[in-house]
Amino acid sequence: MLKTISCLHKAMMLLEYFTSNSWVWNTENMTMLMNQLTPEDKKVSKYMENYCMGTKKYVLNEEMSGLPAARKHLNNVSARCVVSLNYTFAGNF
Repeated sequence: MLKTISCLHKAMMLLEYFTSNSWVWNTENMTMLMNQLTPEDKKVSKYMENYCMGTKKYVLNEEMSGLPAARKHLNNVSARCVVSLNYTFAGNF
């Protein structure tokens, strides 16, 4: 029990700096770079999708039949994560 409490305390101390301060993220550079891309360069998402599918099929030798269920699961997990983060960082404890 003491080991668990010690571990939790250590984790809280490590995260205190990041959870106690405000953070401002600036995305102007990313927006500027995205606006400068040609339509052909913007197809990187399609490239990444094909890369991941090829890795799944040919490197990992996994079946492609489970993709619809995996996408549905990923969407559910993503939605729950967003709701959880909004709830946590909105100060509703």
